[in-house]
Amino acid sequence: MDSAVLLKTRGKTSRGTVRRVRKIALSWLGLAPLVIASIIFVAPILWTVTSSLRAPVSSFTLPPQWFPTHPDWSNYAVIFTSVPYGAYVLNSAIVAIGIVAGQLFTASLAGYAFARLTFPGKNILFWLIMATLMIPLQATIIPVFVLISKLGLNDTLAACRRERRCGLHGWDTAVR
Repeated sequence: MDSAVLLKTRGKTSRGTVRRVRKIALSWLGLAPLVIASIIFVAPILWTVTSSLRAPVSSFTLPPQWFPTHPDWSNYAVIFTSVPYGAYVLNSAIVAIGIVAGQLFTASLAGYAFARLTFPGKNILFWLIMATLMIPLQATIIPVFVLISKLGLNDTLAACRRERRCGLHGWDTAVR
């Protein structure tokens, strides 16, 4: 009797096999949107890199050629000799380090004061600071420009650092 039952079940697929196949199919279907999204995000970066390795005229040929047949690395030499790229990177680093240091300092002081100290008007001041976070950055661009112009700081690194160094955007994180 056991051999007859075995013969009957051999031609059929078991539930475990169906579940495994279904699980594998669903995992591949779950990966498909991720693969498509990664292609969408990586394609412009790949196009930028490959376009930098060819002559400007060949970047606009139809149909587009994704990989240059003769990469031209001299484009990078031209950029680094004609533009003060090192100065730009140094300026960016100075501004970024200055802003981060200023935000860390002011946010730490404010966070400590609001978390540990008791003083009159603490809640009102806290909610006033929280309310200023709701003002969009775009609404402050012109007033900040006028202030920087009146201080005579146009086209200086100090203007870039000073404007964001004591901003309120780090305080809410420090308080929490």
